Amino acid sequence: MLQNDDSQLEVRLDQLLAITPLDPNASFGRIELAGSYCAF
Repeated sequence: MLQNDDSQLEVRLDQLLAITPLDPNASFGRIELAGSYCAF
């Protein structure tokens, strides 16, 4: 589940290719998209 100030969005991790922030000031820690779970 992704969430921002306005809404929530369900995402299928098995179909996710990349995470690219639209805001140039956006930042997030390490995102691991391998294995049986996604670790942020």
